[in-house]
Amino acid sequence: MSRLYATTTTTVFVFVFLFYLAFEVRALSPGETQALRDMQQEWGAQLGWNGAPSCSWQGISCSNDHVSVIDLPAKHLDGSIPESIGGLSSLAYLNLAENRLNGSLPQSLGALEQLENMHLEHNQLTGAIPDSLGNLLALDYLNLASNRFSGSIPATIGHATKLSALILSDNQLVGVVPASFQNLSSLTNLTLANNQLSGSIPDWIGHIRFLMNLDMSNNQFEGSIPTSISRLSLTRSIDLSRNQLNGSIPISLGKSFRSLQTLNLSSNQLKGAIPNGLGDIATLSSLDLYSNQLTDQIPDSVANLRALRILNLSNNQLSGAAPSWICARDQLQYDLRNNSFVCPLPSCCSAAASGRCVPCIQA
Repeated sequence: MSRLYATTTTTVFVFVFLFYLAFEVRALSPGETQALRDMQQEWGAQLGWNGAPSCSWQGISCSNDHVSVIDLPAKHLDGSIPESIGGLSSLAYLNLAENRLNGSLPQSLGALEQLENMHLEHNQLTGAIPDSLGNLLALDYLNLASNRFSGSIPATIGHATKLSALILSDNQLVGVVPASFQNLSSLTNLTLANNQLSGSIPDWIGHIRFLMNLDMSNNQFEGSIPTSISRLSLTRSIDLSRNQLNGSIPISLGKSFRSLQTLNLSSNQLKGAIPNGLGDIATLSSLDLYSNQLTDQIPDSVANLRALRILNLSNNQLSGAAPSWICARDQLQYDLRNNSFVCPLPSCCSAAASGRCVPCIQA
């Protein structure tokens, strides 16, 4: 009797288990099933994905019986992203960052109309950024940094007007910043650093009023810094360093910045005086203007920057007296070398001390 009971119980369990598996597979659409099977072929061995496509696979989450999340960062994944990924019509979150994925991005990504977050940074992806990404009207966060993307930035990305973060740094992108980006009025983070972008920094950049981080460093931008940049009152960090910018630093830069902590305009070809208004940015903690062609004296107003922790004005053509107030700022890291200050230098930065103001010119 007990053997019969055990056999019956086992049979029922197996039936229920098989029914569960059949139900789970059946719940996914054919497009979702195919996409997961293709991913299984690429990455399944590394992830332990066995059997039929399942919402219980590592890194896969479902909502209302449809795949809504793929969360597989730093899993040492090799291979490419399959074209069939476009069949995941309910996908809202995609994170494949910090793997070893290669090949090009499939155009089918543009079919993911529910997608809100895409993290593909730190891989080995190549080719052009698909213009189909402009179809992702729900997209809030796009990070393609630290890959090997080439070609120009698709203007269609400007159609994704819900974007709050667009991070394309550390690639091989060329051309200008698309004018369509002025439609991205919700942007808080625009990071285009370490590419080969050219042209001028567009005037409309100052009209993206919620922008908190602007990083366009280490490109080939030229021309002057637009005065409209002073309208970015919420910005915490501006980095335009290592470009070919010329002209003067806009005199409008000043107290309009209510939150600015970092301003880096170093390694350009900027000329003229340091604007007095910079001394009105009470929140500024880091000011980097080194390796330009700046002249005249350091404005007395810079002494008002009580939050300042980093001041680098080296390798310019600044003249007059080096500011003595730097000696009273124990927490200030400063570098004023290779200018044309008159002797004597403040005691804390003379050749006999730190040397961070040398040389000087005998009056």
